[in-house]
Amino acid sequence: MRIARTLLTGLGGLLAGGALQAASLQETPLGQDGHYRLSYYSNQPLAAAMPAITRVVIVVHGILRDADRSLASAESALAGSGADGGAVLLVAPQFWNEADAKAGKVAPATPYWHKAGWSLGYDSGDGRALSSFTVIDDLVRKFADPAAFPGVRRIVVAGHSAGAQMISRHAAFNTVHDSLRKNVSLRYVVANAGTYMYFTGERTADTGACPGYDAYKYGTASFPDGFGYPHGQAPLERFRRFAARDISFLQGTDDTRPATAEGGPDGSCAALLGGATRLARGVEHARHLRALARREGASLHSQFHRVQGVGHDEGRMWAAACAAEPLFGAPKRAGAPGAACAALD
Repeated sequence: MRIARTLLTGLGGLLAGGALQAASLQETPLGQDGHYRLSYYSNQPLAAAMPAITRVVIVVHGILRDADRSLASAESALAGSGADGGAVLLVAPQFWNEADAKAGKVAPATPYWHKAGWSLGYDSGDGRALSSFTVIDDLVRKFADPAAFPGVRRIVVAGHSAGAQMISRHAAFNTVHDSLRKNVSLRYVVANAGTYMYFTGERTADTGACPGYDAYKYGTASFPDGFGYPHGQAPLERFRRFAARDISFLQGTDDTRPATAEGGPDGSCAALLGGATRLARGVEHARHLRALARREGASLHSQFHRVQGVGHDEGRMWAAACAAEPLFGAPKRAGAPGAACAALD
């Protein structure tokens, strides 16, 4: 089997001499009894015990499945923040698809998904029927384990573009959030998502010419057979749980390429009900969440930010002034480059 990059198997992911090669692809066992393995990149080699780590940032790549670039973007943003870099573990999971498997990039015990199904929590297509949301759950549990990570107090799950689509939906469905030990908190950071999931069938635009508009991934009226992750909650119960979670939404003000253009967002009828561009969809979804919270008397713990002058650019989004605290727990370092932010009204 051909592996495009060096695979460092096992929990340690260490080379001879204990050094970790830059941007080397590693694997770690996950799940009950380590029944599958996850490919990932990280800024520090995982060890049996990492007592110095206080914060873990899991950053999910976009549609290109370039987790190495996502890690590099996060590392650059961390360097520009005021956080203690030695106390922050950055992990960029690599979600493979069938094309990667056919190209020989995927190890036998590692799951892969059909096309971009990983970004929606769909079951893997390798026979395991493993939801990509379950992979995130297992990563969170791993880093919340006091035996290996006794100092961890905050876990952040972040994503840009397709990764943001994944993280925003995972935040709505997962139950691992409420199962963590009391001194560990979980935060989500969603940047430039191409589509959003609505919690009710209500839309600002006319839905009459768009049958099925409220099916998952756009809503929750129905779910496909390939979505096996637990989703039996009533819609408003699901919303209340989502509203109570710490979520930062970041939207680039220049992410305005229309759905009809190359590189634009989803151009389906259901997606267009939320707007023609990623920026428009972020604004409309924020309105949906705020209006629903007011109507239901729910306290919405989400923050909404415009990142000024930035388009569909992961590195610049993570380097923005309003990304530093949600990601790293510290403001930007004085003089460090990064876009300014404003409230997303």
